[in-house]
Amino acid sequence: MKIFKKGKNFFLAINIILVLAICFFVIYACLDPLDFEKAFEDFVDARFFSTQRGLLFLAALLVIGFEILFIWSMIQKEEKPAETVSIETPSGQITIAVYSLEALAKMEASQFDMVSDIRTKVDMKDTQIGMDVYVKVMPTVLIPEISSKIQNAVKEKILSGTGIDLHHVRVFVDGIAGIS
Repeated sequence: MKIFKKGKNFFLAINIILVLAICFFVIYACLDPLDFEKAFEDFVDARFFSTQRGLLFLAALLVIGFEILFIWSMIQKEEKPAETVSIETPSGQITIAVYSLEALAKMEASQFDMVSDIRTKVDMKDTQIGMDVYVKVMPTVLIPEISSKIQNAVKEKILSGTGIDLHHVRVFVDGIAGIS
């Protein structure tokens, strides 16, 4: 996670440098490089700049303004910590990301050839942990039979892989695969 943060900060720094360099180059191109003082005076009087140079200059100022807003929003944005499930063992506490549980359940449900478009969601209420599995099934499948198999397989996989005994596994058939 620290590597990602460093990479994000590096990207942000490069972004700032590139955008500011481009904007300052555009502003420089709009001004008379031989006489900056006169150029600024003339800009105020609006006699020195052509319409195109003026629009380019204002566009560069707008980009700088939006870049400042972007940077400010990136700095203010707090990273939301990942949801986790903690279990106590004789050796100590184990913390598992909810995403990991969802990935395990999705991987197990994908073992069935008759299902597709699998989505999973952990359902946490108080001390009970459940799993919702959303699938599309093939037209020839018996829905109660495949749903029961998915429930059992997901429950066993989570129990054997993490030691977490799911309170419930609910299977939602979202649709029939191949039918719009």
